[in-house]
Amino acid sequence: MPGVRYYDIRHVQGQSTHIDIDNGVCESAASSFFDHAVIRALSRNGWGIITIDNFQELQEGEIATLVDRAASIAAICGEDISLSPPLRGSVDVPPLEEDPRDVSLGEKTAILLDLERSARIPGIMNTRVNYIERFENVGFRDSTGYENRYEICRSGFGVMAVAARNGTLQMGYERRHTIRGLNIRHQQDLAREAAERALSL
Repeated sequence: MPGVRYYDIRHVQGQSTHIDIDNGVCESAASSFFDHAVIRALSRNGWGIITIDNFQELQEGEIATLVDRAASIAAICGEDISLSPPLRGSVDVPPLEEDPRDVSLGEKTAILLDLERSARIPGIMNTRVNYIERFENVGFRDSTGYENRYEICRSGFGVMAVAARNGTLQMGYERRHTIRGLNIRHQQDLAREAAERALSL
């Protein structure tokens, strides 16, 4: 990798789940897997960055070629860059209060349908609830030999309610996202707040 002064690779793989409910109908509920990486390389002129899918399947020789390609992108920069020492370490991920993997897709959908019903009060003409969760296994390594790994869950939901009055539409929206696990239980009051806000606008 001639001309590469420093590089790092952030590899993320895991599973994503999403649920969408519109006016009491579950439009979609599915899970999918992902595996991608971001490669950054520093040449004399600056940073070059590329992203790639299916990174886990690559051999070291292929990775070296990608680092070279990232560095070649930096050639469009016309300035010399000085590199300070990289910072090391990571912050601990807080423990999950409730692991979403322990709750079935069907149970999550039922909870969200209940949230949607809570937002369907008189004067509301449209309601929508969405939920997403991502379990990420993150690996980081760089050209100095430093490596680190951690796992994190990101999950959250949103509730939207649309009110209609005299030909005017107003929307109320509430959302909550966290890295502490499943957070959709006992949120009916929040759904009603979204509906009441739409009515009050």
